[in-house]
Amino acid sequence: MERILPAGTAPPASSCGAATTPDAAARDLLVAVNADPETGPRLACHLGELLAAGGGGRAGPETATRVREAARHLAAWLGCAPAPSRTPRLGELSAEVGLPTPLLVRAREIAARAGRLAARERRRAAELGAAVVTRLDPGYPPALRDLALPPPVLCVRGELPETLARGRLGVTVVGARRADRYGLDLAHRISRSLAALGLPIVSGLARGIDAAAHRGALAAGGATVAVLGSGLGVDYPRGHGRLRDEIASSGALVTEFPVGLEPRRWHFPVRNRLLAALTPGTLVVQATERSGSLVTARWALDLGREVLAVPGPVGDRHARGPHRLLRDGAGLVTGPRDVLDALVGPSVADELLAAGGVGEGGTDRTEDGNRSKREKAGNGNAGSMACPRGRKGKILRALSAGLGRAPEEIAEEVDAGVDAVLGALMELEIEGWARREPGPRFFRNRG
Repeated sequence: MERILPAGTAPPASSCGAATTPDAAARDLLVAVNADPETGPRLACHLGELLAAGGGGRAGPETATRVREAARHLAAWLGCAPAPSRTPRLGELSAEVGLPTPLLVRAREIAARAGRLAARERRRAAELGAAVVTRLDPGYPPALRDLALPPPVLCVRGELPETLARGRLGVTVVGARRADRYGLDLAHRISRSLAALGLPIVSGLARGIDAAAHRGALAAGGATVAVLGSGLGVDYPRGHGRLRDEIASSGALVTEFPVGLEPRRWHFPVRNRLLAALTPGTLVVQATERSGSLVTARWALDLGREVLAVPGPVGDRHARGPHRLLRDGAGLVTGPRDVLDALVGPSVADELLAAGGVGEGGTDRTEDGNRSKREKAGNGNAGSMACPRGRKGKILRALSAGLGRAPEEIAEEVDAGVDAVLGALMELEIEGWARREPGPRFFRNRG
């Protein structure tokens, strides 16, 4: 363990590693503390807030003089800023900045190696095609600064859409992992329509509604961002590797957790605050009363963002969460028009819908015309054929008209090999029951 300096003295300027400027030293310290298994993001959040208040980054104008002075004392004690004329004793500093002495000691130990530790974390991120951004960097999303404790470090694979990076346009879509076909289709359709109009879709990459929202945005050729509950380089949720790659190509994967960190249960409520903060509005599509989606909605409400919900059948447990939100004043959504009205106002919504060729209920008029032609061409046989039975019928039932599915997903649902599923899908396509679109993803034509 590194020796703690005598009271009233400051550590040498090199204690934050190889960094040569106060700002660079502070950034390295945040990255190093965030990746430390003993402290992690919790301590880094507090340090980020204090270092920003002390001049190492953007701080709000309401920051009190006393807080700024305490932050400068902390930065000097950690070696990330020039020492003032007087440095308080360790106990005084602990009380001044509101951090327990053991955490301060640990932060000081990390500060001595911060340059090397931060370089290692950045290298690990770069190997995955990602970049590390701290809250002291100019490229940090301004919308996240609205949080009481903004994430100190973000690992970003891909690129945040410009409108989302400025916090001006976009919508967060969340909901049940075990959603039914109605919810999946609706999340896919609304997200596809909004993405086609230029709104980035943000979600959490979970199974169910989250994945449907991401895929809807991708189907429209729009931008989508996934906020993760684990570090990059972790296969979670399992089987979403291809989806992660597609999202990174059209938007970004974002996480505040260090590279390679496996998901923990507490990660997801923490992650949800980013989902709420990144966009002007959060839409909940199917959720139980104890769903994490309601946590995201509460964060959005606390941040002054719009909270929207899709109603469902009375008595359906997945409708209880949205119905509770609606009872508490959330905006009712039955299609993309309702989302646009809430986020940009009716007049702008009219212009967007007219320019984008999207109907009031969220139907893409061009896509509907093309689909109709495909179905007429492909359904000549299906109209006079009995609905398939056995494994083929089971695979057909796993498809829907609005939500395309990958063969791997279908194979998992019907408990069959991918090769067998692909063969059955080919037969269904020839018979006119299904169609294939780029991805490849399969859709149900009729029946």
